[in-house]
This record gives sequence, structure tokens and C-alpha cells, in this order.
Amino acid sequence: MSRSFFGFFATQRRIDSFGVPARKTPSRDAPKWFRERGRWLEGAEEPAPGMVVFFDWDDPDGSSGAQDGVADHTGIVVGISDGEVHTVEGNSGDAVRRKSYPAGWYEILGYGMPAY
Repeated sequence: MSRSFFGFFATQRRIDSFGVPARKTPSRDAPKWFRERGRWLEGAEEPAPGMVVFFDWDDPDGSSGAQDGVADHTGIVVGISDGEVHTVEGNSGDAVRRKSYPAGWYEILGYGMPAY
């Protein structure tokens, strides 16, 4: 798996990304790191700007497969309004994009709370 968008962001901001070099941090390893440190919110909870959002795509016929409790994609929460979570994500159609999802959306695995 390629490094995560958050790993790239962490490298640019000189943030130690989950205790391993940021350039090698895959999305699937980060939720465990956040959980072990008590810095995790489940997907149904309300995040805050700056948190890392992790997605578990439900794509049985695609490259990510069916939902399996493992992060497939990540982004940064930039805001919450009107029942929506607003994010910035890399590798979204081969671009960095702003996106929005309903709060509690079933494909949001959870949120990591970095110590910025």
C-alpha cells in the first residue's frame, strides 16, 4: 500500500507520523497506533478539524474489496457543519480534493487525534 495522505502531510509539517517514518506510514497501520494511545474516535462520533479521518470502503468488486475493518483511505478533517464532515484528501481521482460526507457515514472507520 502506498503511503497515506496523512503521512505526506506529516512529512511536510515535520510531524512524527505514528512512531515510524512518515514516508512509510500506510493508512492501514495508523488506526491501531491511535487506538493503542487512546487517541481514536469511532466513525459514528463527531470529529474536530485537524483530525485524521480513515475510511473503510465498501467496494466488493473493486480493489479495496468489501468492508473489513481495515483502513483503505485517509484524509484530514477541515470542518464540520450541517451534519457533514468536510475533508481534504489526497489520491482522490489522482488529485487532492475537498470532499464532504454525512456525519456517521458507514464508510468512515474512525478518526485519529494527532498531538499537533
